[in-house]
Amino acid sequence: MRRIPALLLAAVAMATTPSVTGSWEGKMNGAKAVTLSLSENSGKVDGRAVFYIIRSESDGKPVNGSPAAFPILKTEWDGKLLRFSVVNSEGETVKFEMKLLGAASASLSRLGDEPVTIPLVRLEK
Repeated sequence: MRRIPALLLAAVAMATTPSVTGSWEGKMNGAKAVTLSLSENSGKVDGRAVFYIIRSESDGKPVNGSPAAFPILKTEWDGKLLRFSVVNSEGETVKFEMKLLGAASASLSRLGDEPVTIPLVRLEK
């Protein structure tokens, strides 16, 4: 009889785990910095990252520049944290971590010598 409550708790925990799939957007200083488009198939996460080069106008206000899209590689997804890398236009591998904070919010951290973390929001379909 004890198995049923344990199985029920496991099922509830799985049902309440937010999905990483969908489109996510992050902003820095009010300007769009990144869009992640993620899908999951058989437990493997795939997708692409679009990074926006942010420039400053003469008044210091940030303005979106040209976007650059890259496939995400070497994904590791544990249900709360997505680790992946991107090979940038200079051929360098850049590592990232996306941490789910809720069904519609997350944080994206660029790892390495110059770490940066920005908040992400899930975009409506």
